[in-house]
Amino acid sequence: MERIVYNRLNWYLESHSPLAEEQVGFRKFKSTAHHVTLFSQAIKDALNSKQVLTAIAVDLKSAYDTVWKENLWFKLNNMGISGHLLNWIKSFLSQRLCRVRYGDGYQNLVFFRQVSLRERF
Repeated sequence: MERIVYNRLNWYLESHSPLAEEQVGFRKFKSTAHHVTLFSQAIKDALNSKQVLTAIAVDLKSAYDTVWKENLWFKLNNMGISGHLLNWIKSFLSQRLCRVRYGDGYQNLVFFRQVSLRERF
C-alpha cells in the first residue's frame, strides 16, 4: 500500500508542478549531480574570465529525518492533496509502533513520536 501511495503522490506532484524545478532530491529522473555540474561550470567560467565566485555550502544532512507534521498537512492541502489520501498520509505518519525481533523473542512495542520520512518511502 505504501508503494502505491508513494507512486500516486509522485505522479500528482510531477504532473501538477507544485514543486520548484530546482528541487531534485527524492524525485524520479532528477539528480543532485545536475546541480554539481552547474556549480562546476560556474567555477570553470569564473576561473577562465578571472572573476571571483563566491559560494556558500550548508549541510542539511538530517533535514528530512523529522518533519513538523502539522505544517506538512497544511502544505499538502494547499497543493491540492486532500480527502482520503491526506487522511491516509496523516494516519500513516502518526502513532507508529515498532517491535524488534531478536533471536527467538520480540522486544516490547516502541512508540515513535516523530517519523523519519526518508525511511518511510
